[in-house]
Amino acid sequence: MSTWTTEAKRRWDNIAADKQALIRDNVWCSHCGKLRRVEIDGGTISADDLIITGTCTVCGHRTARLLEGEPHPHTADDALPLRPGEAVIWLKRLPGGPYVVPIAATVVAITPKRVKILADDDGQIVTRFVPVESLQRKT
Repeated sequence: MSTWTTEAKRRWDNIAADKQALIRDNVWCSHCGKLRRVEIDGGTISADDLIITGTCTVCGHRTARLLEGEPHPHTADDALPLRPGEAVIWLKRLPGGPYVVPIAATVVAITPKRVKILADDDGQIVTRFVPVESLQRKT
């Protein structure tokens, strides 16, 4: 049964067939613990990203793959971009609601849509890729 949203189907159909095949053949199956081929049966849009869903062709486990949308350009009133090595506050979102916890972090790298950070999360140093909107500069 296909579970495509209209916008997700439009975006998927706009991807070249050879790229679709590459995506289909390289989806992480958490059950197998490997990249596997999936039988895609649907997709949706979340935060301007395309999320495709399907079933692993080896074990039958449900899988999903996120394809990031276009990065949003910064507006003129945005502060200067973050730089690697900069100390920031990560507003870590908690499950179950719109709750966040401020956590000290350091910027490691910047990608078009995400920022790689190192953070002290409950006494454990973790690496995370977070949206720039979830970071605040330390003042």
